[in-house]
Amino acid sequence: MEDRLLELLTQSMTLVVNRFNMILPLSPKIIDLMVSIAMNGNSEGSCTPENKRLALSIIVQIASRGRSNIKTLPSIQKSVIPAAFSFLKKVEMEVDEWADRGSADFEEEDFRVGMETLDYLSCYLGAETFFPGLWRLLPAAFSSKNWRERHAGLMGICAASEGSASKISEHLQPLVKFIVPLINKDPHARVRWAALNTVAHLCAEFSPALQLAFGRPLLEAIVGAMRNRNNPARVTRNAAMCIVDYCSRDEKNTIQHFLKETLSAINDLLKPSRDPRVLSGALAALAATAESAAAEKFTQYYQNFMPNVVRLLIDA
Repeated sequence: MEDRLLELLTQSMTLVVNRFNMILPLSPKIIDLMVSIAMNGNSEGSCTPENKRLALSIIVQIASRGRSNIKTLPSIQKSVIPAAFSFLKKVEMEVDEWADRGSADFEEEDFRVGMETLDYLSCYLGAETFFPGLWRLLPAAFSSKNWRERHAGLMGICAASEGSASKISEHLQPLVKFIVPLINKDPHARVRWAALNTVAHLCAEFSPALQLAFGRPLLEAIVGAMRNRNNPARVTRNAAMCIVDYCSRDEKNTIQHFLKETLSAINDLLKPSRDPRVLSGALAALAATAESAAAEKFTQYYQNFMPNVVRLLIDA
């Protein structure tokens, strides 16, 4: 049965890609069917993960070709966005295994497809159509006791940050209020990592306004994450790389108002005993901070960290 369903889905994808005008009148029903497959499976039982992922991909292809035709469909808000968002919750890797891996964002296949689907739909359908459907899902996700829900809420913002920037900008204050506490207070390392990742995406899309409005709470949280000894190396490195993202378009040099604390935290990471991932992130953060801060502000801290930097270069 599943092999037959896979064949039908593959044929459906071919029709959408090559004969879209022919199936356009049927696209609302096709979308409903694909959501049903992605979420619930067929009448005989649950679909395979491969078939569920393919069903989401078909919806993305319909959106890319018929965006103006499907924007007004009630199913976009009611079922398509929640279906894609549900895939972000499909993260099963144990923390220890996850922490030992590299810095790739996407490792679990269902999660990766969910992220790509939200990203594409956000870009294809536009912020006005897409973002309200996602925004409605976030309060429950952020307040959930289930770490996968909180992780999904954060990564959903990351996925939508490019295509929905115009709408996200209207919600920056509540978003920052949601995100900042999770950076250090969330009990799960993957959620803390995702919160830092979300800050990096917000910096990429909303600088320098983000730094001017929320620089201090963001930097306090990032510095706290760098100092948190309970964080796995992967989270600590992400905190250091957040400094790079913060500084990259910090046109008003807001980091200089928090320079002592930031450099002190970076210096603590520049120890030979640290994980190589942490050391690389700390060096990148140091370079970004030095470039962003005013020269006369930065120079006074030069002697504090240069011994550690020289020692690392010698050991390398």
